[in-house]
Amino acid sequence: MKMGIPSKISALVADQWTPQRLSDLFLDKLVNVKVTRTTLRNESHYPIEETALADLRKAILQFIEENMG
Repeated sequence: MKMGIPSKISALVADQWTPQRLSDLFLDKLVNVKVTRTTLRNESHYPIEETALADLRKAILQFIEENMG
């Protein structure tokens, strides 16, 4: 699969619905695109815990800075 848009995936440590290995199966097929993976602490499927939200905010801001300059 060829895409030119940078991609960001946030994985949740305790997520049993969509474990990281399933996301990796898809992400590993992306070529010619920068893929950034981030792990959010202390969270299951939906990031509502403060630590996970803080990690998500930080990852989004860093992603924007790196890709939109």
